[in-house]
Amino acid sequence: MLTGSEIIKEVESGNITIIPFDEKAINPNSINLTLSKTLFVLEGELDMRLPCRYREVTIPPEGYRLVPGEAYLGSTVEYIGTDKFGSTYCGRSSTGRLFIKSQIDAGHVDVGFHGHLTLEIEVTRPCRIYAGVHIGQWILYELTGDIDMLYSSVGNYTGQTIPVPSKMWKSFLVDKE
Repeated sequence: MLTGSEIIKEVESGNITIIPFDEKAINPNSINLTLSKTLFVLEGELDMRLPCRYREVTIPPEGYRLVPGEAYLGSTVEYIGTDKFGSTYCGRSSTGRLFIKSQIDAGHVDVGFHGHLTLEIEVTRPCRIYAGVHIGQWILYELTGDIDMLYSSVGNYTGQTIPVPSKMWKSFLVDKE
């Protein structure tokens, strides 16, 4: 696992991309990431064979009230990426203590991913959130073995700039040629 000082060194050397980069967001062995102003509120029944329906919400300066039972997709302000390190995203203890989950099941970030992370957000109690808050943290670690494949060459979500709903439905499409 990379320490905060090592993250700074690797950002400066170009092995880790974080745009914008704020040294004040560095922790002992992670970097805080902030919540963008765009939220997608998923609507209706979710079906793996169908694209998700959602409505887009812009978080106003006075915040946006999240309610239990709703499914929200957010994204990070920061554009992140690395072709050298493995990494994970997880919530911060401060948001966890407000019972805000910002990562339900997709915390692994493959080597070669470059983009804004999509966050799966849900709350246990009604809670007001604000754009620009430190919502979670990015943790990087050394990989063992050769890096012979990058996510950017095989992944569905690289380069994303806003929350991106599941593309699982595409795996059900059958080529009829």
